[in-house]
Amino acid sequence: MRSSFALLIFAIALGTLGAGFSPCSAQTNFLRGDCNGDGSLNLADAIQLLGVLFSGDPAPSCTDACDFNDDGTNNIADAISGLGYLFSGDPDLPPPFLVCGVDPTADSLACPDFPVCPQGQAEICNSGVDEDLDGAIDCMDSDCFTDPACAVSHSVDIQPIWDANCLFCHSPPMPPMNLDLNPGPAYSLLIDIESNECFVFDRVEPGNPTASWLFRKVTGTHTANDVQAAGCTPAVTGGQMPLMPFCCLSQGELDLIELWIAGGANP
Repeated sequence: MRSSFALLIFAIALGTLGAGFSPCSAQTNFLRGDCNGDGSLNLADAIQLLGVLFSGDPAPSCTDACDFNDDGTNNIADAISGLGYLFSGDPDLPPPFLVCGVDPTADSLACPDFPVCPQGQAEICNSGVDEDLDGAIDCMDSDCFTDPACAVSHSVDIQPIWDANCLFCHSPPMPPMNLDLNPGPAYSLLIDIESNECFVFDRVEPGNPTASWLFRKVTGTHTANDVQAAGCTPAVTGGQMPLMPFCCLSQGELDLIELWIAGGANP
């Protein structure tokens, strides 16, 4: 251990860049900074890298994991980045960090083998596990939007949300914005209908929740910068729906609405 720390101090004091590793030939899922491939980022990873750079230690199979700062090379700056994160409160390393994934940056480094990360698994839509490691689980994963296990319809899944939360306002004789959310008229008044508040959005744009004004209104993102940049200021876009004191929908209800729109806004 003493010799390892001596190596670490020597390398940092040296302050010059070491030579890069030889590039690998294939890419796979890995963890940024996990140079020794044990599934976590710690001091041993910086020591591993320094040993390769300055002591002739053999290079690991996944040189991309040792590219702590994602600049496309393996050198002393990588060890410094890892140590800064571990001991100085520096920001997170570039992705894939903490969650397995592929390198989003094209470079000569690669990772043909990284056993601690699952490789090439497809998302299973009812497992409660993020098999494909994209941060989305089960029906919230875009791979599952058309899966029968994730089918969401307006009549079965979404209309009950309107019934419980919206009909006290959005009912005849004078529903706000002429939007009657009662069973029957609700669906036809939502799909591909231009919003009364922000005309660049349809109320529901099938397949695209963020382009759907209804989703913006119930999630409170109707005053976001991109909406204002489109010319729809908070003065005209109103408040989040349902209005206080009835706001807001539960996360489960919001997830259902997002799934419904993303899956094509089925009747």
